[in-house]
Amino acid sequence: MDLFSIKNVENEKRVVLNIHGFIGMWDVTAQELMNQINAIENVDVIEAHINSYGGEVFEGVAIYNWLKAHGARVETVVDSVAASIASLIFLAGEKRTVYDTSMVMVHMPTGVSIGDANQMRKDAETLDKIDEATLRRAYRSAVGDKLSDDEIDELMKNETWLDSDEAIEYGFATDRVEDSNEEPVEARFKNAAEGVEDFGVFQFKSLPETICAAVGYKPKMTREVPINTAPAKEQKPLTGESEMENREQPQAQVDTEAIRNEAAKAERKRIELIRASADAMGVSGDVVENLISGGKTVDEALPELTAAKKVKDSLPEAPQAVEPRIEMGVDEHEKFQDMAKVSMAQAAGIKVDPKAAADVAKEDAPRSLHSLMRACLIKNGESVGKVMNMNATDLARKSLRVARNAISTGTGDLTNILADTLNRVLGEGYANAQTTWASWVKVIPVRDFKAFDLPKVSVFGDMDVIPEGKPFNLGSLSDKKETETVKVRGRSMNVSMQALVNDDLGALARIPSMMGAAYNFSQNKVIYDYLYGSTGVGPTMNEDSVALFNSAHTNYETGAGAPSTTTLSVGRKKMRNQTAPKGEGKDTAQPLNLFPSYIIHGTSLETTTEQLLGSQYDTAGTNSITLQPFAQGGRTPLQIVVDAYLETLTTTGWYLAANQSQIETIVLLALDGQVAPTIRSEDSRVGEALGINYDVYGAYAPLAGDYRGLYFHKGA
Repeated sequence: MDLFSIKNVENEKRVVLNIHGFIGMWDVTAQELMNQINAIENVDVIEAHINSYGGEVFEGVAIYNWLKAHGARVETVVDSVAASIASLIFLAGEKRTVYDTSMVMVHMPTGVSIGDANQMRKDAETLDKIDEATLRRAYRSAVGDKLSDDEIDELMKNETWLDSDEAIEYGFATDRVEDSNEEPVEARFKNAAEGVEDFGVFQFKSLPETICAAVGYKPKMTREVPINTAPAKEQKPLTGESEMENREQPQAQVDTEAIRNEAAKAERKRIELIRASADAMGVSGDVVENLISGGKTVDEALPELTAAKKVKDSLPEAPQAVEPRIEMGVDEHEKFQDMAKVSMAQAAGIKVDPKAAADVAKEDAPRSLHSLMRACLIKNGESVGKVMNMNATDLARKSLRVARNAISTGTGDLTNILADTLNRVLGEGYANAQTTWASWVKVIPVRDFKAFDLPKVSVFGDMDVIPEGKPFNLGSLSDKKETETVKVRGRSMNVSMQALVNDDLGALARIPSMMGAAYNFSQNKVIYDYLYGSTGVGPTMNEDSVALFNSAHTNYETGAGAPSTTTLSVGRKKMRNQTAPKGEGKDTAQPLNLFPSYIIHGTSLETTTEQLLGSQYDTAGTNSITLQPFAQGGRTPLQIVVDAYLETLTTTGWYLAANQSQIETIVLLALDGQVAPTIRSEDSRVGEALGINYDVYGAYAPLAGDYRGLYFHKGA
C-alpha cells in the first residue's frame, strides 16, 4: 500500500502522506511509512494528512520522532479527526492546519493489562512513563506558551475533544482553513475507523455523539463532551474544570433508530463471536453466559476464556469407559503446516500423495487463500473473533504484516506454506517444459562456488613386463582437465496484496508454473548457446586452448552435407579413432573406440533425419536391403534430439554426441545436484508492489568435458 504521493510545486519537492486509519497493526505502521519515504531523495516538504482515532502508542511515538528528525520541513493537516496518539503525530508539524470541521482529542494513555498484580503494576508504570516522557513533553513543546502544565493535565484527564477553534486557541494548531472537501464530514469520521472491528478498542470515555452516529458505535457510558463551536476570538482563557464542563453544547441531530438497529446488529455479532471462540477452546457453561450477559467485548472475553481453558485443562480427566487414545509424533504446529501444504497444493491443481490427500480430507484444512490466512493468523495468536470478522482487505493487510515480521526468522506459517505450494507448482512447470538438453547432457553435483575441475579420460600407460623379483614401475595419468564455476541465475515474483484480497489461488499458481518452465527454457538456451559458441565452433578448451570443434580435434566438418548414411559414417569413424591423452610421453596413442549415441539439430532437419533413421534399411543405397546401421536395431543406433532453440543458431548444422557413460561431453554443473529452481521468500522492497516476494533461483554452469565425444557438421 502506497502511503504517499509526490508533488512538485514551484521547484519544491513535496511528499504528501496519508496517515488514515488505525496507527499500527493493520493500517499505518511506522516501519512501512519510514521505508517508503526514506527511499525518496531530496524531499523539501513532508505534508502529512491525518484522519485517525489513534492506535498503538509506540507506533505513533516512532512516527512522531521520525517526522521531527527528518531533514524536510513537516506540515501536518487534520482531514477530519486526530485523536489519541494521532494527536501526537499532528504536533510533529511546524505548520499544523485544521479545517473548520476538524477535531483533535487528547487524553491519558490507555492500555489493556493481563496478568497478576505485579504485571499490572509494571504496565501502569509503563503508561506513566509514556505519559510523562513522551506525550506531555510533546504537548508542552507545542502549546506550552498558551497552556500551563496544570491546564494540559486537565485536558488529558478529561479526554478533551477540541474543535478547530479550540485547537487554534490552545496552540495545538497553527492554521485554520475552510473545509472545501465535497465528502461529508460524517463519512470522513467513519473512514477514520475503517478496518477497526470493535470501536470500543479505543476505550474512549467522552466520544461526541456526532462521531458515535458516524461510526455506528454505542458507548456503554456517555456524558456531555467539552466542545465549543464559537469563533476563536470569543473564547475565554481556560481557567479550570468548571468552565470547561459548563460550556453549552450544540445538540447534534441523531438518527436514533439507525443507531438502535446498528447496536442490535453489533450485539448479535458480539454474542456469535464469543460463543464461537468458546467452542473453539472447549469452554462452556456459566463462564460463557456471564461474559455475554456482562456486556464483554470479544477482546475482553478472550483472556477470560483462555484462563477458563487453562483451569479446565488442569483438572484430572474423568474415568474413561474405553482406553484413551494417545497420539505421538509430529507436534501440532508441524502437523498444521504439513496438512495445509497438502490441501493448498490440491487447491492449486497439483497432484499429491494419495495417502496424504486422504488424511487431509478428514481434517478441516484450509483450501483457499483466505482460509489459509485466517488459520495462520489464529495460529499466530490473533483473536479468533477479530480474524473471523476481518474483511478481505484487512485480512490481507494483517497477514502481510505478520508475514513481514516472520520472514527474517523463517517461522511464518503463511510464507512457508505459500512457498511450498508455489514450489510444487514451480517444479511441475519446470518438469512440463518442452526442452531437450536433459536427454543427452550429464548433471554433475558441485558443493560450492569454487572452480570445479573435470579431469579427462586418459591413458594410464602401457603395461610393462615385470621381470621376476623386480618392482612395478610407477605409472601416471594425464593432468588434462576442464574448469568452470557455477553461477547463480534467477528472477523474483511477487505475491501481491491484490492477489491475497482476490483469493484467486489458480491465478496465483499460474505465475510460478510459467516461471518454472521459463527456468528450464533458460537452462536449455544456456547449454545450446555454449555448445554453438559465438562463431559456431563452441567454447575454447582448457586442455589445448583450441575451440571445441576444430580440425585439430578431427571433429569438425565445414562443407555441405545433410545427415545421411555417408556423412554419419564419416562422423562415426572420426569419433571411433579419437585417442586419449597420454599419461607419459613414452605412452603410445590409445584409440578410445567411441561411437555416437545422439544426433542433435534444429527443426529444419527433423524430417530428413526421421526418414533416414525410421527404416532399418538404407533408403539411399543402391541395394534396397542394405541395412541402416544408425536406425533402431542397428549396431550404433542414434537417438534423434530436435531442438527449436538450436534452430535459431543454425538451420543446417548437426551434432553427434557419445553417450555420457563412455565419455563426458557436455555436462551441467549444478550446486548440490539441484537442476530445478528453488524458491525463497522475502519482504517486498520499497518501490515494489506490496506483498511477499519469492525469489526463484538456481546455481549451475555448462562445461565441455571432452571434445573427443562430440562431432559437428556445419551442413553448408
